[in-house]
Amino acid sequence: MNVVHVDDTLEYDGSQLQTSFFDVHAPGAEDALVTFRGPTGVPGAHGPAAAPAIASPLMAHVLVEHRDMSLRAGLLAQRLLVRLAAGFIRGRAGVPIEIRGAALLVGDARLSVSLVTPTPRGVLIHLGVNVE
Repeated sequence: MNVVHVDDTLEYDGSQLQTSFFDVHAPGAEDALVTFRGPTGVPGAHGPAAAPAIASPLMAHVLVEHRDMSLRAGLLAQRLLVRLAAGFIRGRAGVPIEIRGAALLVGDARLSVSLVTPTPRGVLIHLGVNVE
């Protein structure tokens, strides 16, 4: 797996969740994991599948591309990534983290956002964790 950390601050707006983002930041024909930090501003969805807007002044982002992986396997990989993140945060911050589905919570406050999407090459996973 090609692992890359982008030192520059990037704003996550949802457009990073596409294969072209990996082609730029982690080129090659292998699975990749890209991390970066920055603000988040994703407008909410409208209509029958309405979703709230996602906004934060600072989040830590982990994007993963698994090539030749089914959506079902991608959902399992997402849950594993969320559990690994929870363990890391518990160990570093000493804060009790609850895992609910693919979400991290501190008390009733949601700490993260995560999703999986299929692509022609496999699946992409995004995990964003609120820092501020």
